[in-house]
Amino acid sequence: MESKFATIDGLRTHYLEAGEGSPVVLIHGGEPPGGVSCSHVWHKNIDALASAHRVIAPDLIGYGESDNPPSNDGYRVELMAANLAGLLRELDIAAATVVGTSRGAFHATYLAMIAPELVSRLVLTNSASLTPHYPANQVDQHPLVSSGYFKGDAANARHDLEGLNYDPSTVEDECVERVAAMLRLPHRMQAQKDFVRGSNEFNDYRVDLQQRKDALLNWIRTDGAFDLPVGIIWGASDVGTTVDDGLELFQMFAETEGSVRLLIFDHCGHRPFMERPEEFNSWVLSFTGAIGVGNLREVTN
Repeated sequence: MESKFATIDGLRTHYLEAGEGSPVVLIHGGEPPGGVSCSHVWHKNIDALASAHRVIAPDLIGYGESDNPPSNDGYRVELMAANLAGLLRELDIAAATVVGTSRGAFHATYLAMIAPELVSRLVLTNSASLTPHYPANQVDQHPLVSSGYFKGDAANARHDLEGLNYDPSTVEDECVERVAAMLRLPHRMQAQKDFVRGSNEFNDYRVDLQQRKDALLNWIRTDGAFDLPVGIIWGASDVGTTVDDGLELFQMFAETEGSVRLLIFDHCGHRPFMERPEEFNSWVLSFTGAIGVGNLREVTN
């Protein structure tokens, strides 16, 4: 995989790229200013999916190695989605399979609403942000977040990465080292100081997120508006969401003009793509049509 940059609306945007073929876009999660959330969380998936696809894993603006927005208003969903759409157009990507995790699942679905030509199908994992019954100010009120468990700095990169996994040993040294190096970047440390949970700007972000969520869910539920295939992959032992949340998303999409599949992993936390990468990658490749269901065992071994 290669680490690359593109300038979108004056902002230097980082992404990882590998492979050729129909595009797959991987969107990380995390509330701003991001902490350990970045493109490197997909390190167990990019090369495997690149066996059949052109894979792009961007750092959203204000996350990872991408520039911070010029003001904290730039973290709002509409502007971040516009930057993501601009990046995909710059890279000549259309009709992509867009995979989003946690808050990234929200961004992926929002992208399908504002730029439908860029998205052909969605894969969504463990997202309280998108699940209908969570208000925007409650999507991260699980005990680890509300207790201040996550530190958001390089010294605690392993601690923060392991916190949402059922099996901490699935966080590899290479991922910890890459994420820690990212968190040492001056603009990442500056973002941690500039965008503070509980500040007026953060609260404004949450208000905007709720408005965007209302609009997104209304669009999905409008007769005939949503017609994409959706795959939902859920870790059943997530500290932040439940299997019922995944089932609620399944039911919502089942009532649209699209189609939906659901895969649930037991003994798996917030990031099934990191804890069960072989099965995750095989399932996504079957969902995109790159391999037949009968070939799954061949790919996972």
